[in-house]
Amino acid sequence: MPSEFLQTVTREKAQIMIREAVRYPMPPETVELDRAPGRILAVDITAPEDYPAFPRSTMDGYAVVASDTFRATETKPVKLKVMGEVPMGKLPQKRLTPGRAVRISTGGALPEGANAVLMLEYTEEKTSGELLVSRPVPPGANVIAQGGDMKEGEEILKEGTRLRAQHLGVLAGLGMTMLQVRRKPVVSIIATGDELVPAGKVPSHGQIRDVNSHTLAAQIIQTGGQPCFLGLAPDDAQILRERLEEGIDRSELVVISGGSSIGARDITLEAIRDLGGRTLIHGVAVKPGKPTIVAELDGKLLFGLPGHPMSSFVSFILFVRTALLELLAATDFQLEIEAALAEDVYSRSGREEWIPARLEQKDDGLLAIPLVTPSARLYPLAMAVGLIRVAQNMEGMTKGEKVRVVLI
Repeated sequence: MPSEFLQTVTREKAQIMIREAVRYPMPPETVELDRAPGRILAVDITAPEDYPAFPRSTMDGYAVVASDTFRATETKPVKLKVMGEVPMGKLPQKRLTPGRAVRISTGGALPEGANAVLMLEYTEEKTSGELLVSRPVPPGANVIAQGGDMKEGEEILKEGTRLRAQHLGVLAGLGMTMLQVRRKPVVSIIATGDELVPAGKVPSHGQIRDVNSHTLAAQIIQTGGQPCFLGLAPDDAQILRERLEEGIDRSELVVISGGSSIGARDITLEAIRDLGGRTLIHGVAVKPGKPTIVAELDGKLLFGLPGHPMSSFVSFILFVRTALLELLAATDFQLEIEAALAEDVYSRSGREEWIPARLEQKDDGLLAIPLVTPSARLYPLAMAVGLIRVAQNMEGMTKGEKVRVVLI
C-alpha cells in the first residue's frame, strides 16, 4: 500500500483543494428558453421592462375610483354608474371618471383614472346599469401596479442560478427567449476492472456487469455536465494511460471508476505519473470513499473513485460534484431536511461517515431509516433518498435523535 494513502485529508479540506484546482469556469453559450431547464446562468439577469407593463386587476369585479366607495356600507350602499366592460387583451380607450365603474376580469388592464377593483361579492348590478357598492375599498385594492412585480432594470436572477421551471416562466413573461448559460462540462468515464462486462451482456462466472458507469453518467447529467463513455478498461497501466489521454483530450474532467480500489490504485497512480500528472489527494477521512484519488493533468482534474457502487455514488456527491459545480460557477447547495433517527447508528471516531437513508412520514414528523450496509451491496442504493452525516469526532448517534438528511 503506498505510504501517501495514509496521509488522508478531511472532506472539507479535499473540497477546498478541488475548488482551488478548478482554474476557470466554463464559457457561456446561448440557448433557447425551452432548452434551458437545469442549465446554469452565465450572467446576472435584469428585467428589460416593467412587469406588468400596465396596471392589472387581480380578480373579477369592477374598476373604480376608490374614494367613491369610502362611505359604502351594507345598509347604505354607494351607487355608481356602470360604463361597460374592459375587453381582455386590450387597453381601455376611455378614462374612468368619479361616480362611474367598469366591469373588469382578472388580468384586465385598469382604465386611466381607476385605482382599485371592487370584488363582485360586495356589489350588485341592476338592470338599469346602476351598481350598488356595500363595502369600501382603499386605493390599490385588488390591483397590481405597472412594475409592481418587477421594475425595469431590477435584478431578477443571479449568475450561477440553476434554471428551473419557475424561473423560465418569469423569463418568458419578460419576453426573454434566448439565455446565456454555462456550457456543459464534458466528463469522461472510465470503468476499470478485469471482472467487468457491459450492462447488456450476460456475465460469466466471476464477472459482474458495469454498474458505476451508468450511475455516474446519471449523476453527471443531474449536476449539469455531459458524460462521455470511454468504455471498460482492464487493470492494465498501458491501456489506462491511453484512456486517460483520450479523456484529457475530450473532456474537462475524467472519472475512473474502480481506480482507487486495492490493486487498481497503484495502476491508476502509475498511469497518472507516467503522463506527467500530479496527485493532489490520495485518501480522504470519510466512509465510504476513503481511497478516493484526485489528480491534476494538463490543467484538468482526474478522479479515481472506489469500485463499490455505494462508495462511488457517495464519492461523486462529495468530490466530483464539487468540481462540476465550480466549473459551472453554480450557486447550488445540497438541500437538507430534519428527521428523527429510526435506530441507533454506530460509527468510528476519526472519520466522517455518510450513511444512506430512506425516509418515512409519520404522524409526528419524518423518520430517517439508515441503510447500514456494506458498500458492495447494490439494492440499498435504490432505496436511499438521502445521506445522514456522522461527524468525524462522533462515535454514532442514538435512536430518536434529530439528524440532518442531505437529499440526493
